[in-house]
Amino acid sequence: MQVIADNGYDAFRTGGTEEFKQTATKQAFGSVHAQPGDLVHNGYTADYVCSLYRKRDIAHLWKIGYRRSKENSPAKLVLVDGKTAGFRLF
Repeated sequence: MQVIADNGYDAFRTGGTEEFKQTATKQAFGSVHAQPGDLVHNGYTADYVCSLYRKRDIAHLWKIGYRRSKENSPAKLVLVDGKTAGFRLF
C-alpha cells in the first residue's frame, strides 16, 4: 500500500512473476494509484482477513482502512511461488 501512496511503479513490479510484470503496465498501476491515492497518502491501516489456497497460488485478503475517511477497501494479493502474480484493490 505504501508503494501505491508513493506512486512507486517500479517498486510495485519488483518481486512479481514475469506475467505480472508484463500485465502491470503504468496505465494499470495508475488506475490503482488513482483510486485511493490521497486516502492512502494520509494514512491507512491494513487488517489481514484470510488466505485462500488454490492449486498453485495463495490469495491473501486484506481490509484497508483510511485514517481520514470512514471508507474501507478490500485488497487481494495473489502469490505464486512467493512472487506477486496479482494485486487488486476493490
